[in-house]
Amino acid sequence: MWNRHKGANQKWKIVYVDTVTDQTKGLDKDFGLYVNKPFYIRSRLPSRRMVECIGNYVYQTRWKSGNTSQQWFFDPKTKTIRNKRNQNWSLEITENKQNGGPMRCRQTNSRWYQLFKYDNSQLLNIKYNNAMEVRDNHDLEKQQLHLNRRNNKLNQQWDIVYVPDFKGEPKKGELNEDYGFYVERPFHIISQLPRRRYVQRLPDGGSQEIAIKQPNGYDSQVWYFDQKTLSIKNK
Repeated sequence: MWNRHKGANQKWKIVYVDTVTDQTKGLDKDFGLYVNKPFYIRSRLPSRRMVECIGNYVYQTRWKSGNTSQQWFFDPKTKTIRNKRNQNWSLEITENKQNGGPMRCRQTNSRWYQLFKYDNSQLLNIKYNNAMEVRDNHDLEKQQLHLNRRNNKLNQQWDIVYVPDFKGEPKKGELNEDYGFYVERPFHIISQLPRRRYVQRLPDGGSQEIAIKQPNGYDSQVWYFDQKTLSIKNK
């Protein structure tokens, strides 16, 4: 009990038991997620890694086909984001760590540190309105996730990608739209200076430098985009 101030924490709704129905599908408008529909949480950092529960902590990792520890679903009863592989575990932050606390996956209890809403590409804790982020803004494999003050930077932005809608990573010959290359399709890198020379890896001899040279038909002037490493490799 407290002095009356008309804040939200003093307001209540009377709901008669015979009118209560649990939502089993569709969008939960308060939390911004579709209920009971498996999804990936995909970072908007360049490598587009997925949120994965490994042990009791949460990391960003490259997508792996069939890996259900990278899949989550919103449970309408507990209002938590639960892991597909460990369905009794929910996404949470370290208790009482509103800033800088590591993200975890633990036994579901519906406490405030397990309640998150998806709003404007951010996953926000329901109590503090702070955002889940990739720690230190490092786009690395198995980089840990934390909760921190909202700053709207890319390391706090996420796409919710529902599993039935996800086509997987592009295969050989398909376009990687994030990087702008066709996977494993050989290409030349041609300077736009007047003589249009080709980028070439120089012969081994203690040097791994590259230079522009006249076209010569050598494989050292041929490059391709490797989907596994997200890098440009020399043929």
